[in-house]
Amino acid sequence: MDVTDKNQEDWTPCRRGEVSSLVQALKGRRQAKKVQRRLVVTGALMAVAAVGYYFTGLRPTDQFKYGGIACSEVAQSAQEFVSGDLDDETQQQIDEHLAHCPRCRKLVDDLRKGSGRDTTTNLQIEGRQADRVAVTDAGYQNPHLVILLSSLSF
Repeated sequence: MDVTDKNQEDWTPCRRGEVSSLVQALKGRRQAKKVQRRLVVTGALMAVAAVGYYFTGLRPTDQFKYGGIACSEVAQSAQEFVSGDLDDETQQQIDEHLAHCPRCRKLVDDLRKGSGRDTTTNLQIEGRQADRVAVTDAGYQNPHLVILLSSLSF
């Protein structure tokens, strides 16, 4: 008697639908593993994208420095620029900056129209008074954030 013959003697036929249910179970497991792999890859890509966005797009010290002057400096000097109280060199640097920076241009235009607040407006933050320049020096180098903060009432 051959080993193969012995295995065939022990073999019994499957019940009706047993093979198809095993196939479906294996397909389900395979599909679940595919979904799991895709979720892991998607999560990793989203984490990399979030970190990349943070380090390239949200760094508070990143500023445009058109005309040799940064946005924060333009925001600090905007009122003096509008009133003409700056020296010629700074006035020229701000003019050059405004030619390239639409956000700072809007700030200066708002100040010229009188719809903007004085850039030296004091803020009340958690019961303490903080000058706009102090907020800028504290690390919030985005002048537009400072202007937004100064327009809020606490």
